[in-house]
Amino acid sequence: MVNNYESKQINLSHTQVVVFSEELAREGIEKYLHSLIRGREFRGSMFVVVTKGTAEEYLSNVEPLLEINPSKFYRMEYKAHRYTGFTADTTLINFYLKTECYCSQAVATLAAIGKFDNPKDINTEGSTYRQKDREYPLGGDYTAGSIPRTGDTKAEIMGLAVFDGGKMVGELDGAETTYYLMVTGEYGYSYITVPDPLDKNKLVFFNVHKQRNPSIKVNMIDGKPKIDIKIDLEADILSIQSGINYEEPKNLKVLEKSVEDFLEEGMLNFLKKTSEEYGADICALGEKIRTKFITWDDWVNFKWLDRYKDSKFSVDINFKVRRTGLIIRSVPIIATERGRGE
Repeated sequence: MVNNYESKQINLSHTQVVVFSEELAREGIEKYLHSLIRGREFRGSMFVVVTKGTAEEYLSNVEPLLEINPSKFYRMEYKAHRYTGFTADTTLINFYLKTECYCSQAVATLAAIGKFDNPKDINTEGSTYRQKDREYPLGGDYTAGSIPRTGDTKAEIMGLAVFDGGKMVGELDGAETTYYLMVTGEYGYSYITVPDPLDKNKLVFFNVHKQRNPSIKVNMIDGKPKIDIKIDLEADILSIQSGINYEEPKNLKVLEKSVEDFLEEGMLNFLKKTSEEYGADICALGEKIRTKFITWDDWVNFKWLDRYKDSKFSVDINFKVRRTGLIIRSVPIIATERGRGE
């Protein structure tokens, strides 16, 4: 029909992104997915996106400011997970293979239109920090559409849409997406904010890197999956708001242990959310137990995706600070009596 009123023949072989509305994604996108995979003009490298609201509204609000070429803009934006940790590699081929797999489920990048037009209207009401029993939001406690920002570009991405088969069943915020990347081994590096262990009103900022691929073991105990995950991370300290000397070896151990506890708690909550609330093995943990079956029929009849909801998890995170930046010993800033407001 487009070819009927356009002078040039339409060719979709350079399409970079396909956008589904959340409403359509929750109804199911199987019939559209198969046509995309079958079509010769659609490349497996295009990105699958789910947007809150309509797809038309999202695409019409994408107005790149720093990039002239729209194709390059989409390619760079949807690969930003390598250094932000807030989205993932949701290319069409990966999405399709996970929906057809007996050991995993698919995810898609979550997109939306920013709701703040004026800086004075910015608030954290859309943050997920209250669901995590926190007193304030941290860096990744948002999903697309609730990020506290303004600007000429209204379209934004953050978080993941979780699928069970071809239907969307839930969503993950930016922090949970970071845990997803860590468990799947796709994590590169990103900035992470954690509460200061010796001053709860202050924060410590890190640039965190993956040290090695995660170690994952899956066993069946009393008919239920028992999943043990070990993650090795290393980090550079970017900022210590309290000025406490965490460069000192004794204090550094306290800081590292605090970060390990913080990340372990967050990752356990994320894994339980995928199993108990969504019942979707998006981290492909079933691949670790599939090798224990002799025949393909035995594996299929095992019905891992039905068993995943009963999984029990244990998480062990090894976090080491490698560099402290250009400061080798922190000293609190000294204020006068007037400076203290006394």
